[in-house]
Amino acid sequence: MRRCLINWDYGASGIWLLPSKPNACQPSFEGVLSPALHGDLKRWNDWGERLFNGRVIEPDQEQVSRWEAMKRDLAERAQRELGEEWEVLYQDALAWTWVSRPNRDRP
Repeated sequence: MRRCLINWDYGASGIWLLPSKPNACQPSFEGVLSPALHGDLKRWNDWGERLFNGRVIEPDQEQVSRWEAMKRDLAERAQRELGEEWEVLYQDALAWTWVSRPNRDRP
């Protein structure tokens, strides 16, 4: 089972591999995800940079709500594209949340 996280960071792509082994490298999801989803993740990540770059004391809450809703949508799209062999997570409030709860009984 492979895991990834939808989350923003400065200059990042918006999607991160959660390695199951220490020191695993961060792969590019380009070519794994559709170009449309890959581009949408990057645009969402860049939007996060603009919202939370430290220059704004309190970001516009309407913008933050739209950004959060887009994060959930992107996570659901990633889950559909990656399939059942992946667990896709995103940060909801202060905790990581699965798009689809894992079935630990699967082989």
